[in-house]
Amino acid sequence: MKDECQIVQDLLPLVKDDVASEASIVFVQEHCRHCEECKKLLAQENITVNSQAIKKKLVKRLRIMMVGVICLMILFACSFSATQYQFHNFLLLPIIGALGYWLLKRYVFLLYLMIPIMHLLLEMIDASYQEALLPYTLIYWFFMSIGILIYAGYAYALRRENS
Repeated sequence: MKDECQIVQDLLPLVKDDVASEASIVFVQEHCRHCEECKKLLAQENITVNSQAIKKKLVKRLRIMMVGVICLMILFACSFSATQYQFHNFLLLPIIGALGYWLLKRYVFLLYLMIPIMHLLLEMIDASYQEALLPYTLIYWFFMSIGILIYAGYAYALRRENS
């Protein structure tokens, strides 16, 4: 019954605004016949929706998804290490650095930890990465730092003054 109340409370703003489907309206009305708490909520003039909490949840989910994308980009860049495409990293790693700084802000140091971890992960798959682990890691840190510095300068130049 408690799950049903939560569903009805989610549907109440839609029912009040006449946006809900006919089946949802019937479901809410049927539930309100048996539940006093939901009936009181339906009778209220204004139903407040906690938009801040919803926005916070959405931003958190997007951040987690973007951090996953950055991890995949780093894995992709590290996989180029022993191939003919290794020079594409001159473009890819500054982009990773800028995106990482934008998303992680004060936790940007995690990017520097991700590169050796991804190299070690690739080493488990293919032993040819072992020889060049340290040099490639240092080179990747350098190019990623360029991207971080570029985005930090961009953010500094375009920040708003607090008035």
